[in-house]
Amino acid sequence: MALSFTKSKTNVKRNYYTVYMRETGTTIASGDYDTLAHWTTFLALFTDIGHVENKNTSLKCEPADPVELEDGEEHYLGFQGEFECKFLQSASADDSALVDMEGKDCDLLLVEPDNNLWVYLHDKRFKVAKDLTSGEIEYARIFHKQLVANRSDYYEKGAVPTS
Repeated sequence: MALSFTKSKTNVKRNYYTVYMRETGTTIASGDYDTLAHWTTFLALFTDIGHVENKNTSLKCEPADPVELEDGEEHYLGFQGEFECKFLQSASADDSALVDMEGKDCDLLLVEPDNNLWVYLHDKRFKVAKDLTSGEIEYARIFHKQLVANRSDYYEKGAVPTS
């Protein structure tokens, strides 16, 4: 199988994602948001959580759970998926929403509107860590870690349809 890449400097861009969440409801297959009309319906199921700190929204999915084989080669049995963002809202209603969300099955959608990208994390139980320091901006760190068999078990990524 030959590898095929698209080498273009136009694809080298900084992405600034908007974070959307919802309590997990009906599972939506990726084919259900392949047109602009389907995408609009899909996005309407989510709520924009508000302001997050720049350069603090992070998604990683790296090989994990290594085992050394008899020939000395390291083989990975899965992937460690990790998501984190710093949520800067500090109203008591926002705190209540975070408390309500924590420990429930939720879906998270990252949307990069300028570059028409999306990343979808389905059916995750996010955790929340609060930081209230005098003289500093109050924030909540929303995070999730999960060991999965395949990258696609942790997230999906695609382009926002244009038609």
